Amino acid sequence: MDKVDQEYLTEIAMQQGDDGAEGAELRVRDDGTTLDDIMKVWSGFGSSPTDAQRQELCLKTFIFMLKEWAAELNARPMTEKRSYQGKLDSATFKQTETYLQPLFKKLRKKSIAADILSFLADICGNILEREYVKANGIYLQMAIGNAPWPIGVTMVGIHARTGREKIFSQQIAHVLNDETQRKYIQGVKRLMTFCQRKYSTVPSNVWNTSNQELASLQPLSLLYPLSLSNVHPRKNIYTASSFRG
Repeated sequence: MDKVDQEYLTEIAMQQGDDGAEGAELRVRDDGTTLDDIMKVWSGFGSSPTDAQRQELCLKTFIFMLKEWAAELNARPMTEKRSYQGKLDSATFKQTETYLQPLFKKLRKKSIAADILSFLADICGNILEREYVKANGIYLQMAIGNAPWPIGVTMVGIHARTGREKIFSQQIAHVLNDETQRKYIQGVKRLMTFCQRKYSTVPSNVWNTSNQELASLQPLSLLYPLSLSNVHPRKNIYTASSFRG
């Protein structure tokens, strides 16, 4: 699936012509939200935030991130915008914005699954605190889960797994649920990569990746075998023995 996404982005970049400054500009609807506004929402979280608070935090944070990303891309010199890499970066942004629209719709309509909402709110909170390692650990838990097999793949060999009934929704890899969910989870990872690059922090709070841009394009390389520590998803950092992205 990552290969399909990459080929699609490459095709878009190749199709873009030198259509002048106006065509090179990226636009995101600006709702006027500032970082201070988002921090006020985050500071209002208690020990048991409501779903309404989580939805507000996620929606404001992700839209703000998109706006900042667009502003950064628009600030590039025109020669860079018109280069192949520049067009690829613009195509990546546009694709990410498209991927995230179903998530925004769910957040506005308050119809997003409770477990996904909880994960996303925790990711946003840790990003605001610039705790990128913790945010990435929560992302891993949301995207991959820690169940030995996802539902539907537990019938192995002659006998069914006896622990099938014990696999909870938070342990399941949400990227396996449906294509729309896979895409907006991928979009969230790209925003995380952008924030880590733009809002730097101490090295101990940054997850390591040899190629940040490749990681943002190919987050599902996380589906390679890895070993996650079985710890509380709210209070500890998850570790992966082989994390690519």
